[in-house]
Amino acid sequence: MYKYGFEPNLEILPLDNPYNPVYVKLREKLAVMPKNDHSDPKLLMRKEIYIGDGDSKTSKAILDLDPYNNDPKGRMTFTIKYLLAIQGVKSFDASTLTIALDSDPIISGCAEEQTKDLMKRVTQACDASMPRKHGINQRPSVHWWNDHISALRKECLRKRRISQRGYRRPDSAELVADYKKARRSLNKAIKDSKRKCWMELINEVDKDPWGRPYKQQVEHVTAKASVVRASLARLMPNVGGPKQSRRLLLSSVVTSVLTYGISIWANALDVQASWRKAGPIYRQSALRVASAFRTTSEEAVCVISGTLPLRVLAEERRALYHRKSVVSRADI
Repeated sequence: MYKYGFEPNLEILPLDNPYNPVYVKLREKLAVMPKNDHSDPKLLMRKEIYIGDGDSKTSKAILDLDPYNNDPKGRMTFTIKYLLAIQGVKSFDASTLTIALDSDPIISGCAEEQTKDLMKRVTQACDASMPRKHGINQRPSVHWWNDHISALRKECLRKRRISQRGYRRPDSAELVADYKKARRSLNKAIKDSKRKCWMELINEVDKDPWGRPYKQQVEHVTAKASVVRASLARLMPNVGGPKQSRRLLLSSVVTSVLTYGISIWANALDVQASWRKAGPIYRQSALRVASAFRTTSEEAVCVISGTLPLRVLAEERRALYHRKSVVSRADI
């Protein structure tokens, strides 16, 4: 976002007229545009634009125009109110976004339900196609963190700063000892909290297997399979690349990761929320094997690639698991 904010000749394409580019020079939060480009200033109080260099449009901004605040040179100023910068092209997978949006039919109902379903669908598709942006020195939240650990961490950091600043003082050894004691207390509290959360998760598996344990398992499996699929996509382009037998062998890596423990949670694929997480990844892997595009139906791409549909594969694994359990009990 910032590398485009200070370059002189950026190409800004208005959405209402994408074939008439306007070149402006951005200055931090202000930009200028010639006055003669406006036929009616009142109709241009808010405008959506794409910002990019050349053919790549990598940022989207919503501009608030002020047609009555003109500068002496006869130019009209406007302020960038929102700026949405899409991350690099390498981290954005457009095909995954399209497949995730088209994976389920649009629900029928009132306008409020359709709006909620649309927002949920777009959020899930964006999460599947591009990583979330984290701030500087911002770590992801963890389940074992609590207020007690936060207080111990602040105290540990405070004593570490005191010990580092007083290393030449006569009581430097005592300051270092206090810091080490605080660090041991922090580490012990973290280990105890992790152990407690792990035991709670194990107990919750027996009480409610389709609750939080199942959700964590599916999120872990789908995230790992998505990374593997993206790596294999670079090795298996639709045009050229390895032949279909080798493509099928490479895609088995995605299948093995995605179907880990599927004999237990096979019935959950009947729920749309679970299918939206696992279905698009498996379908896109089959598309790579068949060298097909996203317009190919799910049934056709499975036949062409020689792979079983995910629901059929899950039922087969579940049947084999139950059959093995029955045979084992009969032998005993």
